[in-house]
Amino acid sequence: MIYLTWSVRNQNYHAIVKTLIDGEVYQPFTIKTVLSTTTDMPDIAEKIQQTSLETYGKPKAEVELRIQERTRRIIEDVDPT
Repeated sequence: MIYLTWSVRNQNYHAIVKTLIDGEVYQPFTIKTVLSTTTDMPDIAEKIQQTSLETYGKPKAEVELRIQERTRRIIEDVDPT
């Protein structure tokens, strides 16, 4: 398995990428990202957004219920003393 984590620093569009492959950690490296304020292909951008929503989106009520359940479990597990 490959895990990538990255974080953007100071809005200068540079990111640090940390890689974990099959349980082995590799040296972090930096990349430069690009932020486009315009979309050259709005139909493709819309398709990507729609596919992402269909794949990963959840109804708001379902998400809120899961948050409440997790919060309740955390509160119940806390010792009041």
